[in-house]
Amino acid sequence: MILKRLIPILLAVPLLTLGLLYLCGMRGALLTACVIAASAPAAAATTMFATRYGQDARLSVNLVALSTLCSMLTMPLVVGAAKALGG
Repeated sequence: MILKRLIPILLAVPLLTLGLLYLCGMRGALLTACVIAASAPAAAATTMFATRYGQDARLSVNLVALSTLCSMLTMPLVVGAAKALGG
């Protein structure tokens, strides 16, 4: 169930970023760099915060790992789109 929601997010956020930045006139390496940053997986710092504030650290670890694995599939697609569009 989480995977069905994670993949669209890992695609939608960077593609929306790409579209908006492209419409604003950004091109080249800066466009590609911003899209890479937008398509990065969840940060491992979320586990630190979950532990610090007494939340579900195990869930956090699992989500960070899952988003990292899924990003291995989605990031090349989004970066390829950025390069094709104007990067």
